[in-house]
Amino acid sequence: MLYKNRPKKIYLHLGIVDFRKQLNGLAQIIDSEFPKGRLNDCWFIFISRNNKQVKLIYWRNSGLCLWQYRLDSESFKVRKPRLESNKSISWKDLQRFLDGFNIFEGEAHLTKKPKRYS
Repeated sequence: MLYKNRPKKIYLHLGIVDFRKQLNGLAQIIDSEFPKGRLNDCWFIFISRNNKQVKLIYWRNSGLCLWQYRLDSESFKVRKPRLESNKSISWKDLQRFLDGFNIFEGEAHLTKKPKRYS
């Protein structure tokens, strides 16, 4: 469980980020590229260059939290090339993104007609 309450906004940073940056370096990106005064009610998601790692930053009570998620064999589905820098996504899209679905191309699964077994 990340947090007990849902954030008001979730921002996905689609630009390339040096993943050697930790909390302070990513907080500087938040200050410079995202709307001011949004730190206490928003989550910010950063994706690595190889699309195998995600870092999520949010404010909890009295300090910043950094959550990191690394995939071993697959990668997160990200639009290529990464043209836009910031995108606001919904709570449902965040869950789908972390589960490996492509939230940029619409539907995650192909729709198929049921087979007839008679």
